[in-house]
Amino acid sequence: MDRRSFLKSTGIALGGLTAASLVTTGQAATGTVSPAAKAAPLSAENPLLLNFNENSLGMSPKARQAIIDALPGAFRYPDAAREALIEQIAAHFSLTPEHISLGNGSSETIQAAVQMLVANAQKKQQPVQLIVPDPTFNYAELYAEPLGVNIVKVPLKADLSFDLAAMQAIADNFAGHSVIYICNPNNPTAMITPASQLAQWVN
Repeated sequence: MDRRSFLKSTGIALGGLTAASLVTTGQAATGTVSPAAKAAPLSAENPLLLNFNENSLGMSPKARQAIIDALPGAFRYPDAAREALIEQIAAHFSLTPEHISLGNGSSETIQAAVQMLVANAQKKQQPVQLIVPDPTFNYAELYAEPLGVNIVKVPLKADLSFDLAAMQAIADNFAGHSVIYICNPNNPTAMITPASQLAQWVN
């Protein structure tokens, strides 16, 4: 089952219709209507895509202004600004810059992580598998499949939580390198896996 099928089968897509009322309420409170809302009003045919993290309130005014303020320097490479941001994030979390990776959205970072882990396994001539919950945000699968990686899907539990024990057992019984992919909160179920449950995999 993929994310889209899950949304259709459970009716979660209808959440977009409920979110439409939030947009109306927010617009009434501010007296403004965003250009995006004018161009593509929310409806049953054009619901808010919650599985894509679309914000029912639209772009933050501060974010919009930050983009406008940055436009005069948009022709410059962002290397210096990127380095400064990485250093600030690392300092905030008491880490080193080497612990921080920035990407153009989560997909780019997922791709880099999958390719790095698979490449390391292949250099050691080890078989490699990707273990994923099902359903979940499936970009790890999309990036692993062209690399010849065996993909093992583990169904969610009845309460929609991850079956971490099953995923661990599959990894333990595999004579090679296992990559366990966790989307937290999961997409499209929105279930959160506590950090305490994931700590078992942290060396």
